[in-house]
Amino acid sequence: MKSKRSLLLTFLFSIMPFMNNAQEMTSDYRPLVVEGKHWTYDNFLPTRPDQYNHYYWYDLKGDTVIAGQECKKLYSKNLYNSGEVRYEGALYETDKRVYCFPAGKEEAALMYVFGCEVGDKLNTTEGTLTVSGFSTMQNGERELRVTELSIDAIQEYVEEWEELKVRWIEGVGCVNDFFSMLPYPGNYCSLTACEVNGDTLYQYIQPELTEKGYHKMGIEGKTWNYVHHFEDENGVHEEPYSYVVKGDTMVDRTIYKKVYYKDAQTERFAFILMEYGRSVSRIVPGANYGSSMYDFGRHDIGRVFDWNSEYGRGRVYWMLDCIDTISVRGQDFRRLTFFQKTIEGGSEGMLSTVEDGEDTWREIWVEGVGSQLTGIEPPKHEAPPVSNDYTRFVSCYENGVCIFTADDFTSVIHALPAPQVANDNSNNAIFDLSGRRLSNPPAKGVYIEKGRKRLNIEH
Repeated sequence: MKSKRSLLLTFLFSIMPFMNNAQEMTSDYRPLVVEGKHWTYDNFLPTRPDQYNHYYWYDLKGDTVIAGQECKKLYSKNLYNSGEVRYEGALYETDKRVYCFPAGKEEAALMYVFGCEVGDKLNTTEGTLTVSGFSTMQNGERELRVTELSIDAIQEYVEEWEELKVRWIEGVGCVNDFFSMLPYPGNYCSLTACEVNGDTLYQYIQPELTEKGYHKMGIEGKTWNYVHHFEDENGVHEEPYSYVVKGDTMVDRTIYKKVYYKDAQTERFAFILMEYGRSVSRIVPGANYGSSMYDFGRHDIGRVFDWNSEYGRGRVYWMLDCIDTISVRGQDFRRLTFFQKTIEGGSEGMLSTVEDGEDTWREIWVEGVGSQLTGIEPPKHEAPPVSNDYTRFVSCYENGVCIFTADDFTSVIHALPAPQVANDNSNNAIFDLSGRRLSNPPAKGVYIEKGRKRLNIEH
């Protein structure tokens, strides 16, 4: 017969696996109410100042006892509202449930429930929320557990607006505002980061906006240099100035780069640079929406566009003539060459094509650099300047190194593959540089024959 001590040891050993599992489940939970926790949120509205970024913070600092309950005090700071630090209330956490005593109140309200199940209806400070599911989020090297909830009061709109859902991150809180969790349309509050004592628990990671292989213009520190040439009674002047990419800002929950104008006397915020796919837009101070500058992903060779001239010289027609790749200082750049032509008066007829000639000028765009005439400034649909007052692009720098100059726009063609034409067995086929088959070699210019580039010079 076993002794009492032996029976006790047998019982302890038998339940030890269950005890270990319970401890693992408990230790695996990330509590939300922790001293030193710091949240950064963004709130975008079109009426904000020109810099567009508007951040505010929550901090858990210090202990207090309310209605016999030990709590952590929560403070907020809002730079847009004079930077005042304000006491918001006190939080405590028990059984994976987070409660809040609002400032001046001695009755706690339920805010978060992380130990819930699908289908549970939670009566929180934001009304009744229904648990719709759970997921995990890979945030850098961290895997975060997410509770997904639907809003009972606006359930009929949820299918129409996917963003009308509430998401709680365990140990972090709501990805919208910590208190105002409901993401109604037009509410652009969003969680940027959550940290505790220097350790990052969550950091907003923006999806890549540009295509793979695209050469970005918005690189920190990237610089475009120009010279403003003009003449007056004091003689000829050459005044240099630059545009520099410096710092980030957030517009409608998306992070973009800011660009500053700089000359010998001044430095001022010029515009926000926005890049999607292979297109480039900007927002200037005082504007609520972006204006398009470049689309380096164009492929509509031979299509004619027209612009109403701002200079009273007539109607400007332009056409993408060639897309190729050039190599400059060890880097490859995508190049688009346009033909542009002005018809005086602009009222007679329409052009179906624009051909190279004496009355046609070329405009060249290079991905990552901009326009031959204007660099990162908006392209000009006009002939090169003929007056004594004009601006010219000089150079572009990345990481303190010159990557491109004005002369590089007309560099020789590099690594242009011979076009492949399906079911074409002719060894004598002739193509232009865009891969279009020609009936005869051009009288002037570069073409491809038998897979090799050839050049005809008009005599």
